[in-house]
Amino acid sequence: MIQDFYIQAQKQVECKQLIKGSKFFGFLYPVAGEQEAKEKLVELKKTYSDATHHCFAYVLGKQSEIEKWSDDGEPSNSAGRPILRAIHSSQCTNVLVVVVRYYGGKQLGVPGLIEAYGSTAENLFDQVELEHIPILLDYVIQCDFAHEKDAWLFIRQQKLQSKQIEYSHSHCFIKVQVPVFQEQDFLKNLSTFYMLGVDKED
Repeated sequence: MIQDFYIQAQKQVECKQLIKGSKFFGFLYPVAGEQEAKEKLVELKKTYSDATHHCFAYVLGKQSEIEKWSDDGEPSNSAGRPILRAIHSSQCTNVLVVVVRYYGGKQLGVPGLIEAYGSTAENLFDQVELEHIPILLDYVIQCDFAHEKDAWLFIRQQKLQSKQIEYSHSHCFIKVQVPVFQEQDFLKNLSTFYMLGVDKED
């Protein structure tokens, strides 16, 4: 089932907690893509260069199609995975979560690490406001010059936003964005405007 919307964090947030002497600093960043996530991670590693571990997870894409995590030297699946689970629980995407640890001299054990990293990440999502963003599809409405007014009438009726307009020697091409939930009605109603053509862009 294709989702109608995706969820994003509205702003960057931070948190910290002390567990058996170890300090855990949590950072949540809204990110536009993998490159930005990597840059944020590099910045944090420079700022907290003396920390014991910089564990992280990120989820990217409107359908959450990209995800990555790292334990950064902690026992396997004791840090990155719990952070990732917190992201999954929030259903958030386009987000990077980093938990920086300063070792405090006491071993936490794998269950303790899972709890510490997971709870730090969860604390971040308790603080941040999430927004639901409709997934938009790109269509191009085509018509000859004589029917351009009809095209704009249809666009207004459907309450669509036009992104770009191009003209050839005889035709007009108007790129519009259609919310996923409106796509079927859009195509059905367009069929009544016989003078208009349409192409869906990838």
